[in-house]
Amino acid sequence: MTTPGFDVPFLLGMMRLCDSPSLSDPSALADWIEARLDEGLVWFDHADTYGDRRCETLFGEALALRPALKPHVRVVAKAGVVLRSRDSSRFGVKHYDTSPPISTRQSTAACHGSAWSVSTIFSCSGPIR
Repeated sequence: MTTPGFDVPFLLGMMRLCDSPSLSDPSALADWIEARLDEGLVWFDHADTYGDRRCETLFGEALALRPALKPHVRVVAKAGVVLRSRDSSRFGVKHYDTSPPISTRQSTAACHGSAWSVSTIFSCSGPIR
């Protein structure tokens, strides 16, 4: 890995990661991540809502295949948005849930459940209770 080439943080958004057929294989994605790191791009933006959690899982699988990349990867992970498809209430609407049990579970999943052992900045979306 080379020294980062940017003086300011630059994030690569992973929202549409699962929409890219060329990156759907964890090994190919690991190659892509390594190429970005070599370019000095170390920050990756994730949220559990991206691809209904599939993007985080795929990214974690790629890092699990190439653990040497982990110390160089920086992740911004967001949580707190409950998609309509995951709303268990009778209302079935997209909403925010930043209650401690939800936030703790989502931050743990973002940092560990996806095989990430990287520097992570975690933020909750919506109002904090």
